[in-house]
Amino acid sequence: MTIANVMEKRRFSATTVLALAGHIASGFMIAALVVAGSSSIAAASQTHERRVDRRIEAPMEAVWSVLVDIEAWPSFIPGLRAVTVERGEQGEMRCRSKVASYGVKMRYTVTIDPRHDQGLIRVDLDPSRQSDIEALNNTWRLTPIDGGRATRVELVSKFRSGLMVPGFIERRALHSSVAKTLEGLAGEIERRRPATL
Repeated sequence: MTIANVMEKRRFSATTVLALAGHIASGFMIAALVVAGSSSIAAASQTHERRVDRRIEAPMEAVWSVLVDIEAWPSFIPGLRAVTVERGEQGEMRCRSKVASYGVKMRYTVTIDPRHDQGLIRVDLDPSRQSDIEALNNTWRLTPIDGGRATRVELVSKFRSGLMVPGFIERRALHSSVAKTLEGLAGEIERRRPATL
């Protein structure tokens, strides 16, 4: 099942159940969708936002090294199946992403803007490329704490699928996705600890 298949459906029978799972990784989202009934459902038009922060027991440089290792994102971002990174001559980066869950696949391209001096990484949907979603913006902010021995990691994610998804389901999926992304990041840093610390 593709996103196009889902978007073509205007009405659902009482026995129809569609599942579309969602995630932000670095800034990636797949919304989780379970729909049943016979009424029409309008395409989602609201942009949902979720802000989460977490203390990670590692220096900022260790956290940064994992976040800018874009090819490794699928190892700790749930639902993210593959990424292809394009690096420009001026240091700009684009990431073509493939996300799949519950039999639904989504593809989109984001631009990545890492600013080491600010401890900031911005991930934005690239409007110049074809995409299966309408809007995506993720901002990572790293702040050293406890004399540099630990890092406060904040992830702000904004997402709009543009699909026929009830807003409360899309919002719930985003909230879960962001929390799991930070959990995955902490786990990946712990896994790499001998090499990064």
